[in-house]
Amino acid sequence: MVRLFGDDLRPTEGVMVWYLERRERCRGLLWDVALGALRCGADVYLELGLVRRAEREDYFERARHEELEFIVHVLDAPRSVRRDRVVVRNASAAQHVQKVPLEFFELASDAWEPVLEDERARWPVVDD
Repeated sequence: MVRLFGDDLRPTEGVMVWYLERRERCRGLLWDVALGALRCGADVYLELGLVRRAEREDYFERARHEELEFIVHVLDAPRSVRRDRVVVRNASAAQHVQKVPLEFFELASDAWEPVLEDERARWPVVDD
């Protein structure tokens, strides 16, 4: 995100819409690269931040449509641990570090829809 959109001016209003549009462009690019790698015989770990059920269903159906074998790894940590990690990362001076405003972190955390039993029954879900 930083390399692709870091120089874009963020609007003062509607920043979430601005961000989500760019996020979807990144997801599309990542999906295309992953499919290319899979077609070459490589295994792929794809992290798309699919926090909402509808987003997960969309990508799982895409994988099914492509006849891909896949495993969904659910990584979870307490909000306080994740917030502390964001604070540390935000303080980093390393190149291409995406700074996440804490209000964005809280919005994303509030948006998380846990993987429910019916999803687990339909898809190969593993808790890590």
